[in-house]
Amino acid sequence: MVNLERLKVMEDHQCYDKLFIESPSGYAVHKKVSENKEGFIDYEFIDTNTSFEHIIGLKRADLIGQSMKTMLPKIENVSFDWIGLYYEITMFGKCIDLEVFAEPLDKWFQVKAYALNDRDFVTQFTDITKYKNKIKQYEKEVHLYENAIKGANVGIWEWNVKTGEQVIDERWASMIGYTVAELSPISIETWRKLSHPEDLEEAESKLKLLFMKETKRYCLVFRMKHKDGRWLWIESRGIVNSWTPKGQPLLVSGSHIDITEEKQRQEELIYLGYHDQLTGLYNRRFFNEELIRLDSSGNLPLTIVQCDVNGLKLINDSFGHELGDKLLKRVANNLSDGCSPDGIISRFGGDEFALILPKTNRKEAEKIIKRIKGIISNERVGGLEISVCFGFATKNHAEEEIKTVFKNAEDHMYRYKLYESKSARSKTIDLIINTLYEKNNREMLHSKRVSTLCESFAKWIGIGKEEVNIVKVAGLMHDIGKIGVDEKILNKSETLTDAEWEEIKKHSEIGYRILSSVSEFSEIAEYVLEHQEKWDGTGYPKGLSGDEISLEARIISISDAYDAMTGDRAYGKVLSKKEALEEIQMCAGSQFDPQLAKLFIEMLQ
Repeated sequence: MVNLERLKVMEDHQCYDKLFIESPSGYAVHKKVSENKEGFIDYEFIDTNTSFEHIIGLKRADLIGQSMKTMLPKIENVSFDWIGLYYEITMFGKCIDLEVFAEPLDKWFQVKAYALNDRDFVTQFTDITKYKNKIKQYEKEVHLYENAIKGANVGIWEWNVKTGEQVIDERWASMIGYTVAELSPISIETWRKLSHPEDLEEAESKLKLLFMKETKRYCLVFRMKHKDGRWLWIESRGIVNSWTPKGQPLLVSGSHIDITEEKQRQEELIYLGYHDQLTGLYNRRFFNEELIRLDSSGNLPLTIVQCDVNGLKLINDSFGHELGDKLLKRVANNLSDGCSPDGIISRFGGDEFALILPKTNRKEAEKIIKRIKGIISNERVGGLEISVCFGFATKNHAEEEIKTVFKNAEDHMYRYKLYESKSARSKTIDLIINTLYEKNNREMLHSKRVSTLCESFAKWIGIGKEEVNIVKVAGLMHDIGKIGVDEKILNKSETLTDAEWEEIKKHSEIGYRILSSVSEFSEIAEYVLEHQEKWDGTGYPKGLSGDEISLEARIISISDAYDAMTGDRAYGKVLSKKEALEEIQMCAGSQFDPQLAKLFIEMLQ
């Protein structure tokens, strides 16, 4: 009769054997084989399963009965102390559960070991390399993510919509000057209190669209108050991470980025795109866009005012662009002071300005212009009176073309400019002469003596009375261009350097530009331009020779040279009358017209 109890025991053993042999974890049973005073020296393999064979790379038959050091000769040289671990298990009955990297196999194992008795113990090896690699990759990605957040200067937030609780990271808090602890306890109300009141309506509107699933992402640019009181521009982005079973938002998470500097750069670019850098007024681009925007029946009557600064080029040529720029800025301020609050003031560039006056009729526009003129009339820049021409036109009916109104305002302004600018330029010429004489008294005396010489010589050679007057005035103004020469050069007592000579030589061209801007001096301007030319063609600025040089310029040239030699000089020896005339005689045919030189000497003798 079959012993059922024995049969069951046999079946249980077979089951356990199968589990042992076929387990995916590697099992090995060991026993101690030798010891000394320092502890166990080695361990013998009693049994292993198939998985252990795969792990260690050796057959079970080769392992059974063999010592660990024999089968694994390098075991004492690896970084992990296996011998010491096994000693603690058998000596103290410890159970261990740890993760170990096996360098020879380049694998990670979870190792469990426990003693069967004071001599034998079991080790279980489970290959967790894939798991560890995933953990490593995850940690790498987390590290990369953290660095990316840190590098991008991003703050992270999460909001429980149901409870109102909000979780933020330290970067979120530090962005506005706080720590998380200072802001705790944190809720959605914390965010609302720190946000600019004017931006909350837009934020609520965008959240509503997100919660209604009309948009997948939440994006808002708004202002948050820094701890020090500043308002920062923040870009916030977020998504709903989880929804309730009823389709209500539960968790929303996102990021904050401080875009204050970027926002300021954008505003600066917009400002530069629509403003004149010198005066701070709007520029022509803005004027054109505003004119289109304001061209509606609701803004009628609409008046356009054109303004033009008289004599700006003359001022720039005479006194330099620094004074010209100062004058333009003063005009810009005057226009701003006198214009109506709703008016748009623009600088078109150069010497032109324009105003758009919405809901302003002709009479009102005239009052505004009169007020601006009154302000300008009291202004002086570098001793100069400011002169500005105005013209305007009004659009009263919707069917009128705004371009035509603009053109009418421009034409109106140019009609006034024809006679206003002439007077302004004449005043400027007077100021230039006076300024030059104030700057250098020697130049004043020299110019007056040259003028007298030119008048006397012109009469001596018998030219007409009108021509005598012209050459007299030309002689007085022949050095007007020196207003543009550095005062230090004009007053220098030592010999001029090459660079300084080049600067001095520009005065005839500067004088020409100054005088040619005024119609009554346009003829004289030619003589001033040529008075440094030489008979043999070696003069400047054009290198004219002989009769190519005007008679008036040749008269000025001789008179100028004679007075320079005999009058008060910044440098060089003052010559006697006789010595100067001998010098003129010597330079006849080269520097001077030989016939005029002869007549000039005769006149003075």
